[in-house]
Parts: sequence; C-alpha cells; structure tokens
Amino acid sequence: MLSEGQRARCSTVLRSWLGTEYCDGQAVRGVAANCVGFWDSALSDARGRRPEVSSVLRYPRDLSIHDPAASLRAMATFLRHHKPRRRVDPEKEALEDMDTLVFRSITSGVGHVGLFFEGKVWHSGNRRVCRVSLDYMRKAMRLSHVYRCLDVESWPTL
Repeated sequence: MLSEGQRARCSTVLRSWLGTEYCDGQAVRGVAANCVGFWDSALSDARGRRPEVSSVLRYPRDLSIHDPAASLRAMATFLRHHKPRRRVDPEKEALEDMDTLVFRSITSGVGHVGLFFEGKVWHSGNRRVCRVSLDYMRKAMRLSHVYRCLDVESWPTL
C-alpha cells in the first residue's frame, strides 16, 4: 500500500498527464500519448524508473482486433518492465491505487490499459488522458487482468 508521500507523488504524476491528447504511437506528457504509452510512462515515473517506450509504441492500435494472441504477448512484454508484480483477482481483493487495469472488448483480445487511482481509471482514451469511473469503462469493455506492483515500499515520494 502506498504511503502518503508516495500517493502524493503518484497524484502529481497522473495529474500532469491529464488533458494530454490521444495519438497512436506516442508517449509525451502534455503533447500526445496512446493508452500504453501513458500507462508505461506514468507508472515508470511514479516508480522512479525510465519508461520502456521503445517496445511499447511499435504495436498498431488495432492489434487486439486483428490478432488477439499477439495482443496478449505484447501486454506480457510491457508488463515485464514493471516487475515485481502479481496478478490480482478483483473478485477477491479490492483494487488499490496504481493497480494496472487491462481491458478487452467483448469480441477481441486485450485492447486497453489504464491505472486505478483515487477510485478512478486513469487512461488515454479516444481523445485525451482522463479519469473515469470503473463502471463507465465496463460499459464498453471487460476488465481482463489486474496487476499490482510489489515494490511500492521502494517508490520515491514527493
């Protein structure tokens, strides 16, 4: 669980991304980012690490529709950068701040990722980085996987 100082740092990091325009293949705070670019960059910044944007940005936007298996492999690659972590069953455990939420559409593979913080899903949607309720996200997608970083005690504070 995050300390107050870590929570303050995460809040500052995430709020600095709000309003960043959506654009495929980008991960530049205040300029443009896709969902994976935002997720990797914001989570890396909160953890005091460099993002792994080179591997994150080379996948096409519609990968989950045309090749669901490749979509899963891509997400596994991205998650390797954020070890140690564990998978969380949201039916058995409450979501915690900075959990990674992986979504899929009803008919295709993994297609969207965001961060859970302050009871909201923070993500780069169709237009910009924003925060919405989990219920809102579930109207269009299914929560597929939840991952929690296990090294939060080592994350920097403000």
